[in-house]
Amino acid sequence: MRTIDSFAFLIDTVFGELEAASRVEIDCTTANSKENNENRSNLRITAVNGQHSASHYLHFMKHLRAETMENLRETLPQIAPGDMEVFLDQALRRIRIIARSICIPGDSISSEHRRRMFQWSVRQVQFRCNGKTAHQPQIINDVLVRTRRHAWIFYIVIKKLEDRINCCAGATLNVSVISPVREQKPVYKFRLTCTVAFLGAMLRVLCDRNIVENPNIAELCRRMANSFYTDRQNSLSPHSFRNFFDNPSPEILEKLLEEIRIWEKYTEKFIERQRL
Repeated sequence: MRTIDSFAFLIDTVFGELEAASRVEIDCTTANSKENNENRSNLRITAVNGQHSASHYLHFMKHLRAETMENLRETLPQIAPGDMEVFLDQALRRIRIIARSICIPGDSISSEHRRRMFQWSVRQVQFRCNGKTAHQPQIINDVLVRTRRHAWIFYIVIKKLEDRINCCAGATLNVSVISPVREQKPVYKFRLTCTVAFLGAMLRVLCDRNIVENPNIAELCRRMANSFYTDRQNSLSPHSFRNFFDNPSPEILEKLLEEIRIWEKYTEKFIERQRL
């Protein structure tokens, strides 16, 4: 299971290509490139992020949305149920950052007029006219107007992706919340004569050796904490147990190794007794 410290890297992996597409590159040409002041009426958009038409750009963005969802589906099983809400919050935050490539008009405007006002945020766009970077305000404003359809496509695709992740978050969190509520804690707890750190290290070895195969680590640690107590602690913390599981100290592992050697001798004698 992935820890919270690795969430930023996982989200970079999931949204990397979509985030790259939010840094927009627009190419345009004019009928007469030798003029110092290009005429607006002669301006023609040749590519947006390498796509030469709005329909190609739509297919490109749908492809990115599908790949992003596939990356997310592959990543979610790596997240512990207890950390799922944090991960999905960070994923939705990244989606909203990506959406800043668009200047979104206010909700008070009518839907049709609002759609026409969508355009790229100037800070997110690199303008090239006749193969050279363009800085003229007249050209930039004209390019923004002429690529509003592309900006609208980008917004719709990002919005649908956000809605799907929200649905995914609702389904995932509902499952993770309902399951523990329905499950009753064991009435009887078992007393440990070893430390919690020792038990956590022993359980880690069992999992690493696939004696306990592919467990949900967070759930396993929670159940172990609910099933045992010590002379010093009547109630064990699942969080502390998880820390001992993830990071057993060398001293505890040496004690575990000593105990295993005792188990070996005990088992040999046990075999002899069973053969009598």
